[in-house]
This record gives sequence, structure tokens and C-alpha cells, in this order.
Amino acid sequence: MPLHDFPLRLAIVQIGMVSSIGADVKTSCASARAGLSRPSQLPYIVVGPDGDASQATGHQADHLTKGFRGDGRLIRLLARALDDLSANVAREVWPPTIDVYVAMPASFRDDPDRDVEGSSSPWESDQTKPPDLARGRSIAEKAMAAAAIPSSIRSLAVITQGQASVGVTLETAALSFQNRQGRLALILAADAPVDLERVASLDARGRLKGPSVPAGAGPGEIGACMLVAGHDMAISQRVRTIGQILQPQTLDSSASFNADTAPDGRATSTLAGAVLRLLPACGFEQDAWCIVDLNGEAYRAREWGTAMIHMNQSGPLVDTTTIWLPAMHFGESGAASGLAATALAVRSFARRYAPATTALILSAADGGKRAAFAVVEPTEQPGA
Repeated sequence: MPLHDFPLRLAIVQIGMVSSIGADVKTSCASARAGLSRPSQLPYIVVGPDGDASQATGHQADHLTKGFRGDGRLIRLLARALDDLSANVAREVWPPTIDVYVAMPASFRDDPDRDVEGSSSPWESDQTKPPDLARGRSIAEKAMAAAAIPSSIRSLAVITQGQASVGVTLETAALSFQNRQGRLALILAADAPVDLERVASLDARGRLKGPSVPAGAGPGEIGACMLVAGHDMAISQRVRTIGQILQPQTLDSSASFNADTAPDGRATSTLAGAVLRLLPACGFEQDAWCIVDLNGEAYRAREWGTAMIHMNQSGPLVDTTTIWLPAMHFGESGAASGLAATALAVRSFARRYAPATTALILSAADGGKRAAFAVVEPTEQPGA
């Protein structure tokens, strides 16, 4: 999509989340604020450079997902996140039917009869394939039923674009509300790179953090959900909100994962500028800190480093010295990473420890998709 030169905003009605360091959003974010993480051994063996075997480690929500694999694991994560969300949303707020957006990993699996192509990223897809649409519907319906959500699915969108999935989802939802489609929307995001197939896939590509790959990803798992409304509708109907999403934007860039040339970071810098420029039109100052999806992999660090240079040259609007890294606490959470970052920002405003007035969330898929959006405090608290 092209960059949007008009205000786009979503009202956040409520957030739910489960992670390796918390059974709900408040505990997860409080644990992250305290600098906690909880990596544990995975049932997978990696071989070090000296030939010694050791167990891989990852950030598991094993109080919830132990014994579950594949889509069953994602359903468990989402059902608990929805329990967390719905406990703080009055039943009468839910409409009979609701638009649902699902950010999740693509269903491609490595072929055991073929050599692994190290430059591929089999857990994301630019275009959601029909099997993933069916998977997404099944996952959403089962998770919503398990959490006794009183709304049924009116329309469904499934996004499988890796770490950029949530940004793509929010842009799509915001444009839908801009066109006055729907009253509320439910955003679901779940990913579990600690699943054995994912761990094996990361290891085969030399991306799993361990003795042989010190600059690798430490896999995690997260289930998160967010109930959102159009900004104008939330004000007119006096819906209580806990935050806002401003200017969700996406751009296509060249892939930096295993690319032959160094990443230039221009797409990320361009997106950051596009988000910040329209903050005054939404009534907010251009004062922001960054929450980014660095996960220990060198290619992401290189792209972020070049993006920071461009951002600092274009104007002193972003504090690039204050950077929050959700993967430090939750592990690499793939398609769910954008909602984890959003939850951290919302809770930082609620608990009054946010370092600026705006959280700028930046995401990059392994492929070419880049996404950015801002999270700010709610503008109005009806009945407060």
C-alpha cells in the first residue's frame, strides 16, 4: 500500500495476552518491566562447534502449552489471551458478529526429503494461501469458543507476513473503519517458534541461538488479542478505551534476510517519518521512543543500525537511544511480536513509566514487508 497522508487511528478497547513470563497481559508486561525472562530447555538437541550435543533453549509458556503442538498450541495461547481480554470487557459491548483479523505463521513445512534452502523463510508468506485461510478460521473459531466470546465471526482476514503481520493487520482494520465498515474488530495474534518443527527449521538454517550461533534467535511463544474500534465511533458511543493506534503504515522493501547486499534501512526510516509527521494532526507531539523486533540475529541489527542513521538525519523526532526489545523478555515471537510490543506500550502508559508520549513500533518481516505504527494514551475516558 502507499503511505497514507491522512489521519488513521484506532481506539484500543482492551488487550489480552499470555507469554512465558505471565498468564495475562498485566503480569507479562510487569515482568518485562522488571527485566525478567524465563528461558528453559527444549526437547531438541543441537550440536556445538566442538561436536558436543546440548539441549536448545527457548521461552515457553509451558504452564499452558506443554504437550500441545502445531495449531493446537496456537489455539491454547489465543484462548487464554481471549480469557484475559474478555474478563475486562462487559458482555453487552460485544456485537452479535464481529470482524476478526488473525496474524499467525504460514503453514509451510520443510520437506524432509529435500535439502533445506538456507535463504528461505518458510513460516511467512506475502500472500495468504487458501489452506492458511482455512487454518486461520479454524484457529479463531476454536479459540473464541473456548473463551466463550459472545460474538461470532462476521468477516475474517488472515495475515501470514512474519513480524510485520500485526502492522499489516492494523493498517487493514484502520482503513476498514475509515470506510465506515463495522463497529468493533478483534485482532488475534499467535506464534510459537518453540514448537519442535519451528526449532528444527531455525536450526537447519543456522538461525537458532546456541553454541554454534551466538547471534541467533531465542524462540518464544505468545498469544495476544486486542479489541479495537473506530476512533470516531468510540467517542460518539462513549466506549471506554485504554489507548490508541495511530498511523499504521506498511511499505515493501528488499528482503534483508540472507541478502547479498547490506540493508539500507530506508523503508523503516521512511515509515517512521510518515507515522510521526501526522501525529500533530491527531493531537499528539512528535515525541517518541522505539519498540523494535530485534531478536539477536545480525541481519536485523544491521538493518536497524542503518535505519537509525537515516532517522537521526531526517530530524530529531525519535529517541533512538531508548529502545525496547520485547524479544529480550518473551523470546522471538514471530507474527505475535507486534501485539506484544503494543501491550508493553499500553501498560507503560497505564502505569506511568513510558519514556515519551508516543511509542513508535517498527517491524520487519524476513521478506520485504516493513510496518510501523504509533501507540498513545486514550484521548477520552468516558465516565472517569
